[in-house]
Amino acid sequence: MARVTKEEDYFARRNEILDAAQRLIQTRGYEQMTIQDLLNELKISKGAFYHYFDSKAELLEALIDRILAEMDRLLKPIVQDFSMPALDKLRLFFDISSRWKSAHRDYMIEILKVWYQDDNAVFRQKIFTKGLKWISPYLTEITLQGVREGILNVQHPEHVGEIIFSLSNGLGEAMAQLILEPGSDQDNVRCLHELITTYSDAIERILGAPQGSLPLVDPEELQMWFNPVSNGLSDKN
Repeated sequence: MARVTKEEDYFARRNEILDAAQRLIQTRGYEQMTIQDLLNELKISKGAFYHYFDSKAELLEALIDRILAEMDRLLKPIVQDFSMPALDKLRLFFDISSRWKSAHRDYMIEILKVWYQDDNAVFRQKIFTKGLKWISPYLTEITLQGVREGILNVQHPEHVGEIIFSLSNGLGEAMAQLILEPGSDQDNVRCLHELITTYSDAIERILGAPQGSLPLVDPEELQMWFNPVSNGLSDKN
């Protein structure tokens, strides 16, 4: 029987707390979830919780780190698939990222509600920096492949990953604001279609890619965010 080390036990218990926090955020919302809710859910002491996390804010950061790690697990094999053409990699890269978020939309919306509060600007910048360091090298590597294949035309491809990531992040922020703000779903969907088309065109131009070759979000995926039955926008008690 394999021996469990102290380090393995530490991370196993830490993940149990993160799993419970994710469940509570989906059912109650982050703001409504308390540390005591977690203690009750896991039947642990307050001291046990603070052994792993200094605060509720640190718990939230760990949950977002976990999202980044899951995205890395899904996207890294695409980058490392040397048999796949660069344009196909970029399409799949964006598609998998979009579909994962849509599949977890209730949870993501609760995270976004906290993320885009006015007093969390420093936190957003911290997460942006983490994402930039993680994802821009992948985008740069795919771009370099595309230049070698002759399908992309970029003067300085070694720097383009950061630019594409920043544009994608800007689109994500615009989408989040429209999803979270009250208003006409039809108007918001139309506005998002326009934004996505504009950002897609900008990224294609920066990469020197064929027009219309890099749709960033599938229209069907976009519509799912405005489903009033399960999009997580209704008030929770």
